[in-house]
Amino acid sequence: MNLDHDYNCFIKESQSLLSELREHETMTFDLFVPVLMVLEYIKQNNFEIEDLTQEESEELFRIGYTYLYDSINVIKSLLNDVFDGDIEELIEFDENIYLLTRVNDSELNFDISDYLYDLTAKKVSIPEDKIESIEKTLDELSDTDALYATTDRFADILDALGISLL
Repeated sequence: MNLDHDYNCFIKESQSLLSELREHETMTFDLFVPVLMVLEYIKQNNFEIEDLTQEESEELFRIGYTYLYDSINVIKSLLNDVFDGDIEELIEFDENIYLLTRVNDSELNFDISDYLYDLTAKKVSIPEDKIESIEKTLDELSDTDALYATTDRFADILDALGISLL
């Protein structure tokens, strides 16, 4: 399957970054965990999940892979273009990157996404009042089911499969 091959190549190419994010126990890596776990489960079960057709399993895989691809590429862009490859400095801005990743997943508002990216690109921490405001908005949307974030969806899938988060 081409999608499986593309995913494997992408994960291999991103392994160093993912390992650093995991080792530093970043909030950003925590967002990726449920998606990574579901995708590995799908692969290990040859794209066959109980109660889903193979096409539905493939679509679920595609959604998760696209989320990771887009999110990780934003981080790579920041790492290379802003932080000159300095992973330690990038990790100092984990809260910015975490919030940027959540906002991008929510499709909440491109202006907010641009604002968060620009602050991070300028190596400026997001002001605490802005963090609280954005998180409150994301939480309120999540509470009303207006937002079903990819990470929440994949955490629910893990739960339905009887798999606990690492």
